[in-house]
Amino acid sequence: MVDYCSLDDVKAWLGETTTTKDAVISRLCQAVTTAIDQHLGTGLLATTYTEKRDGNGGARMGTKNIPITAVTSVTVNGAAIAAGSVTAPGFYFDDRFIILNGYSFVRGFGNVTLTYMAGLSAVPRDVQQAAILTVQANMGSQARDGSIQSYSVPGVFSESYVPVGAILIPDAARELLSSYVRYGLI
Repeated sequence: MVDYCSLDDVKAWLGETTTTKDAVISRLCQAVTTAIDQHLGTGLLATTYTEKRDGNGGARMGTKNIPITAVTSVTVNGAAIAAGSVTAPGFYFDDRFIILNGYSFVRGFGNVTLTYMAGLSAVPRDVQQAAILTVQANMGSQARDGSIQSYSVPGVFSESYVPVGAILIPDAARELLSSYVRYGLI
């Protein structure tokens, strides 16, 4: 798995020149990547997926992950459908749909199997920056007492903490990630 930010990128952003925090930053880069994927509802980088779906009776079917970059196989009611095109029978695809020419996704329960690759080939700069900001926001969380959930001095200030081990995605990072969030998955 490729992390959305690197040790060198985070150190450059923080102005960190020593190696004393390298292990912590590296672990946070990995944890932040997982937290961002959970926040987005999908992974961003190209991965192969296999989906078992219900046939909809139509000639096209959206996938849970986008953009589609390749389709390995399409099976309907146990029958493999060969690759085709807009003008030749079989399946073809665009970035969001697998489309059948001369066939249909026959109505049924769990009768369609799609194997495809979807995702981006590289981490977009805005996602990389969101990851860096998230690492920065979580740098001090390992140093505090995990049993303390909040702290306040009445009339002066109050502070609440994210549970130890949880990754807080700051508002600035959430804004950078907003165009990648998946809503209402199929």
